[in-house]
Order: sequence, then C-alpha cells, then structure tokens
Amino acid sequence: MYRSCGTSLVLVWINTCFVPSPSFGILLTVVSLLGEVIWYLQWRNAWLYFVARRFKQIEFTRELLISQPF
Repeated sequence: MYRSCGTSLVLVWINTCFVPSPSFGILLTVVSLLGEVIWYLQWRNAWLYFVARRFKQIEFTRELLISQPF
C-alpha cells in the first residue's frame, strides 16, 4: 500500500477513475517517488533547523548562567 501523507487519496482517485497505461503507471510512480523525496528533504531540513536553534538556546542560557557574578 502507498504510504504518503498528502497524495494517497489522489493516487486512489486516479487509479479508480482512469484506466492507466503502462507508461502512465511508470510516470505516476516516478512523480510519487519525487514527491516523497521532496517531502523528506523539507522535513529533514526543518528538523535540523529546530535542533540547531534549540542547541543555540541551550548554549546561550549556559553562558548567561556562567557569566553572572555570585
């Protein structure tokens, strides 16, 4: 079964409403895989951004705690 978040209903609709030829099936597979790659790259970059941002916040907080006189 196809496991994509946004395009699975579209693929089901296309496969039930149209009689796909073999070349159409190949094109559909390539487009689906390309969509998965784009989705993965977007979320991977967003995840790395938030991890780096959180790390910077932790470092900044630690520097503030160390620099304050007691």
